[in-house]
Amino acid sequence: MANQETFSSQQRIRSQLLESLEKKITSNEDNFEGLKTYKQNWSSFIYRIPVETRKVDERAYTPSVVSIGPLHRGSEHLKAMEEDKLSYMQYLFLHFTDAAERLERCVDAMFDNESYARTWYAELKIRVDNAESARVKFAEMMLIDGCFILELLFKNYIRSTNPTIRDPILDNYSMTAAVRHDLMRLENQIPFFVLDTLFNLTVASLLKDYEISLKGCIFLFFGGMIGLQRIPNPNPVNPIHILDLLHRCYWPSGDLNYPSATSQSKFEYSATQLDLAGVKFKAAVSEINNLFKVNFRIDHSCFHVFTSGCFEIPPFSITSSTEPFLRNLIAMEEFYFDGRFRYFTSHAFLMDKLINTAKDVDLLVQAGVIRNYLGSSEEVAHLYNNICNNVYVGGFHFNEPCNQVTDYCNLFWPRCVARLNRDYFGNPWTGLSVFAAIFIFVLSSLQTIYAILAYYGKN
Repeated sequence: MANQETFSSQQRIRSQLLESLEKKITSNEDNFEGLKTYKQNWSSFIYRIPVETRKVDERAYTPSVVSIGPLHRGSEHLKAMEEDKLSYMQYLFLHFTDAAERLERCVDAMFDNESYARTWYAELKIRVDNAESARVKFAEMMLIDGCFILELLFKNYIRSTNPTIRDPILDNYSMTAAVRHDLMRLENQIPFFVLDTLFNLTVASLLKDYEISLKGCIFLFFGGMIGLQRIPNPNPVNPIHILDLLHRCYWPSGDLNYPSATSQSKFEYSATQLDLAGVKFKAAVSEINNLFKVNFRIDHSCFHVFTSGCFEIPPFSITSSTEPFLRNLIAMEEFYFDGRFRYFTSHAFLMDKLINTAKDVDLLVQAGVIRNYLGSSEEVAHLYNNICNNVYVGGFHFNEPCNQVTDYCNLFWPRCVARLNRDYFGNPWTGLSVFAAIFIFVLSSLQTIYAILAYYGKN
């Protein structure tokens, strides 16, 4: 409570913030020093989701409890969280004995970069508002939202080392899940350089004795969204915002072969159809847990007379977070990338092809490809049958293995196996009747051979 006396109320912090900003408003010069690292992102913006895409699933793109950035600020159902964000900003500065001076430096940094931060929002770049009150409110919003996120990330990390630490959001599992979902929505982002700047002015000094960065704190908070044991790319360069950071951390490492933006696949088989054709699924686990390392191979047996196909797909988890996370990643890929980095769109498109019914899901679950924490297999099938609606796939990253599967299924032997499975082994009774017929045929053949041998033996 002694620390709270330093800042007696939330209103005092707010008034001090506005007073500091008003001192800066006399200068209209934009300070871009220190932002050269992020200069390449000048043409990267935060957009609203198109209406047609939003119609498919409104809830996947709209924040439910907290607004971050200007696009949903002022929404009636999010106003209750505004006071909580101010409280989190207060808690953040109460960690420091020089709270007033540190707040002043944060205010200066936000106002210095206010004009640059505006350009990251498509709507604000088109509608430039240089009014003093608008600039003050925007810089204030960046500061409050950024400090809220940083205090939440800091508390989450500290709780991982000391579970006795209490927090009003993190103590409530449902609220934590809702906030986590909101912070990964494409429309609910602030530029990453804002978080990075505030982190270096605040939380970095609190974590100086720990080997963890801002990106590490974010990964810890959002861990398990897809279910990989390890992150393939834990230090992506120059992310645009939190969602982009989560996207880039799953990029394959090393040399990347980008598909053509117009490349399409002739792949049209479901998992059960491939299983009937003799193609088996296997969970492909590599040391780096590359979610996008999909392979197909042909195994030979009996002196290369018989063959079988093996479709290797890295395992992944499906939880209640999967659908909104994937939808926002796919929407971001549509905006930012020209087919080169549409990994999640390609992965969703592949799963949409493989999964038509609950039986396809069950087959992939049995193979260890899918870990289903969502519930019924029907829910998973519904997820993937709808997730690519109104989505342009562009460059499909799995063209090569999918075309190999198609070519294999078009060969004579796999087609014969598929036809036999479909026509004679589609259900247990048909299969039993076929085996009975074969058994009777073998017995009859043996009886005939025995009779012929007996006849010639007598003569």
